[in-house]
Amino acid sequence: MKGIRLMIICVLLLGFNACSDEDDIHVNVEDSWYNLEDDPSDPVQHYIYQFYKDYQTIIIKDPEVEDYRYNFKRKNNIKVVAPVQEAALLTKGLDMVKDIFIEVYPESFKKKYFPYSIIMADSILFLGMEDQIPSYHSYASSNFVAIAGIRSKMNEYTDRDIRDIRGEVNAKFWNDYLSAIKNVFTVPDEFYEVSEEFYGETDWGWDIETPDDIDWHEMGFISYDPGNTSYDDDPDWGGWWIQAPNKSIDIMQWLEFIFSTTIQEREMLLETYPLMKKKYEILQETMKKYDGFDITKLN
Repeated sequence: MKGIRLMIICVLLLGFNACSDEDDIHVNVEDSWYNLEDDPSDPVQHYIYQFYKDYQTIIIKDPEVEDYRYNFKRKNNIKVVAPVQEAALLTKGLDMVKDIFIEVYPESFKKKYFPYSIIMADSILFLGMEDQIPSYHSYASSNFVAIAGIRSKMNEYTDRDIRDIRGEVNAKFWNDYLSAIKNVFTVPDEFYEVSEEFYGETDWGWDIETPDDIDWHEMGFISYDPGNTSYDDDPDWGGWWIQAPNKSIDIMQWLEFIFSTTIQEREMLLETYPLMKKKYEILQETMKKYDGFDITKLN
């Protein structure tokens, strides 16, 4: 049965990967192998049923490998750990998914741009790194967005934790799914031109000892490049190597910032830093083209 299901998925994804414009985001599945039946006595199942009926997007609460591993262009080198299938946990997990992702967007946007499926996950792990502590809360591929963190420790999440997850999930959705995969969302060159002279910068003054000594906002950045910034504790030649972000890191950090901050937090920075304000306004106008989605309303 699983082999048949995987074969059907591959056939669907062949057609799905051919879709690259905003008119073809969704794939219709007449006879789904997922449980899309209504069950009014089960709030999670009832929501899954109604959500599919309204938006043609399937919420997968108990993912299996064929739901996320393969597509025709490449293999997703990840392992998605399903949440424990307990009613209370799934209810709380679905509430989080609604809060940080689904309810962020208006009705028309969901109908037009949401993926074929939204995968609820305990953890997202990269193959070969399964023994490490999960650190990713989202992954986007050609037909799904996976959202992790649905586990018993959810009760310990602070408001800051939830905001950070919201930032990561929606940044991956816009940058990885809508932009890189579907070619629907395009960041204009003028956004990058604001900080053009600072991209990849490594030449800082002698008075700079740590990344926190640099005012990244003054250059229009959210932060530094974490992958290329490091500390060497050699007593003679060691110290910090600090690098400004490149364009791809810059836009990801900006999207995370937009979705993880309050209106007050954003306004405080935008009033102080002209380059930050300029880049924010460019993104505001650009993202508003997508069914009127207004980032200034995010709180």
